[in-house]
Amino acid sequence: KKFYNKNYWSIMMKKFIYIAIFLLLMSCQTTKQSAKDKYHFLNAPIDYRTKKDIMIIFTGSDWDEFSQKARENIFTPEFFEKYSKQFDIYNIDVVRNAETVDKKVLEENYKYFSDYEVTGLPYLALETNSGSVYAADSFETDCESLDSFDAFLQSQISERDAIIALEKKMNETKGFEHTIAIDNFLKTQKLKNSSRYNSLVFEAFESDPENKSGLRKEYLLNTTWIEATRLMYKNDARAAADAFLQIADDSLFTKLERQVIYYTAAHCLASKQENNAEVVALLKKALELKPDSELAPEIKSAMQNISQRLAE
Repeated sequence: KKFYNKNYWSIMMKKFIYIAIFLLLMSCQTTKQSAKDKYHFLNAPIDYRTKKDIMIIFTGSDWDEFSQKARENIFTPEFFEKYSKQFDIYNIDVVRNAETVDKKVLEENYKYFSDYEVTGLPYLALETNSGSVYAADSFETDCESLDSFDAFLQSQISERDAIIALEKKMNETKGFEHTIAIDNFLKTQKLKNSSRYNSLVFEAFESDPENKSGLRKEYLLNTTWIEATRLMYKNDARAAADAFLQIADDSLFTKLERQVIYYTAAHCLASKQENNAEVVALLKKALELKPDSELAPEIKSAMQNISQRLAE
């Protein structure tokens, strides 16, 4: 797999821009459960102490046309009767016009919305009671009837057995075989950016110090990215940049890969105006590693912009 392409930076920064989703929404609210009504969604947070799989439905009931259709056409007593034996069923309803929203509920719902990488509404997520997600997709074209939704659901369930088998293999292995099993498992997961898998990423890295799997480079980069992301959320750009700089000269990486790592470190520091001179130095080092790469023009442009800022 090619380490860098022209969209690399936009992909890599995806984790940092989920906050934009929050800014577009006035509020988030989880549907409440009535103890007297069994034909109702369960409350968040998700309770994994169950023998069932978990179904989560994301909607925007007061602004999204397709969510409104789904609520009218699908979420009937027949829906709950049909699926509640197999699933614990939850709803995260992303609304704009709630008069009052509890702060904790707001934060919790935003966390679910971003963690499940909702890209369109209404949206379905399916997972095992161990948290392995085997379906995550919008069903806006399948919300006209319960039958259309059922056809969509059946198409999503098909990957469940394979993921269960991979999860079992992962739990049965050690050493570099454990790293390979984790890698195979993670490749099947729908939520590629979810922090729920961070511990597995570190396990994969730590289980194969001799790189018998050939995956150490990938997981060294992934663990560094996780740590740097955590630090950026804490507004510690210095430490985030240092995390990348610590691996930038590792012999595992090619010149092109090292260029991307230095460029990423520079971007971390660029969020702090007082680091402009160091940012230029890092960009210069990145450019020298591979002056004819696809990334080179972007590096040159960044250097020019920051150099002009320093000259002002």
